[in-house]
Parts: sequence; structure tokens; C-alpha cells
Amino acid sequence: MAPLIVDNLTVSAVSTLGQQGGKRLLAPVSLTLTRGELVGIIGESGSGKSLLAKALMGEAPPGYRLEGQVSCDQQQLALAAQDSRVLDPLRRVLQQLRRRLPAGHNDSHIAGAGLDAKLCQYFPHQLSGGMAKRVLFAQAQLQQRQWLIADEPCTGLDVKAADKLYQQLRALADDGRGVLAISHNLRQLVNVADRLVVLKSGQLVEIIRPQAIFMGQASAYTMALWHALPENWRRLNAKVA
Repeated sequence: MAPLIVDNLTVSAVSTLGQQGGKRLLAPVSLTLTRGELVGIIGESGSGKSLLAKALMGEAPPGYRLEGQVSCDQQQLALAAQDSRVLDPLRRVLQQLRRRLPAGHNDSHIAGAGLDAKLCQYFPHQLSGGMAKRVLFAQAQLQQRQWLIADEPCTGLDVKAADKLYQQLRALADDGRGVLAISHNLRQLVNVADRLVVLKSGQLVEIIRPQAIFMGQASAYTMALWHALPENWRRLNAKVA
């Protein structure tokens, strides 16, 4: 299957006359994702990570529009959304998961997504933040699409559960899917990603391999994100001393 190609994707304001405005929420982003690859998208809050995820799905905020091109079959894109409000408040989790199953699949595939039977009987308002994240990820996973975008999939999860979910994303990529994982947590992504797309204030900073960070060869901004992780403070202070 052909790769997913993003060519100068931009989110820009529309003026009252319907013409292109000057303000850009997302400057031109270009990248290529192949099946079997896990690409992490990182940056601090407000850098444009979730905006990029929605743009890849063909969505733009009210008053803004997309420019550029995403070359792939949109029917083969699945999004594990960041916001649990996309869940239907009137349906149990199991009912919502069944609606995502491809033809010929049954409840055994839902069990394979790692959700226990008790959780599947809950309504969305009964879910904790971590539970809701697991449901959103399972929904996207069960669709069996070739391309999966996971938007902050580990928010609300403890470290152990988050690491397990990232290993699931890695396994999906190893199984032949293309995975985009969006996170502000660089520690988790460097251990599973093949490449990292770094955003800052809606601008593409660089696209690198995790090894560049370990070798201190990434941009100053990326290295600042890395050194801001608490587990790296002692190491950095030791070098200064």
C-alpha cells in the first residue's frame, strides 16, 4: 500500500470575505508515513499537535480552513481522539465498540483489545479519565484501519499503564499498520518511535530519529523538552557539577 503523504498541510484563518486570512494556527507541515512505522508528534501544550491530528482527518476549527494535501484513503484512517466527549453518553461501552467492528468480527475481538467485561458495561459518565482513554484507543484499534492516529492516548494513565499502551502502539506498527502517536511526553515516545516530528507554536521544528536526542544532536528546543523531564534533572545537574 502507498504511504501516507502530507504535503504542506496548513490551517489558516478565513476572512469575512471568504478569502485567506493572515493568521495561521499551523504552518506548512510535510511528512511521509509508511506502514510498519510509528511516528511520534511531540511539543509543549499549544504547539499544534492535536490540531495536526484533526487536520489529517480533514477537520479544521470554525473560521479556519485547511490547505495542502493529505494523500491517502480517508476510509483507512482511524483516530483515537483526545476528548472523551466524543463517546455517546446514552450507550454502554460495549454497544459503542460493536459499532466500530468491521464485518465478520465479533465480541471476541473486543476482548482482544484489552477491555474487561465489567468496563464494557459502563456508560461514559461512569468511566475514569484513564478508562475513557482505553475505550477511545480500543475504538480506533478495532476498526482495523491501515493508519491510526492516537491523540494524547496516555493522559490520565499511570506510568505502567501508559508504557503498556505505547507497547500496543508499537505492536500495531510492527504488525504492518502506520501509527502516528501524539504526546507531550517525550520519555514515552523515544522508546517506541521510529521518528519524531517536533512542533512549536504551530511550526515544524524538525523531524528526527530518537537517537539524535540520545546523542545530543537534536535542536535546542527538542533538547530543552528532553532535559525538562524530571528523570533527566539529576543527570543534567551531575554534568553541570
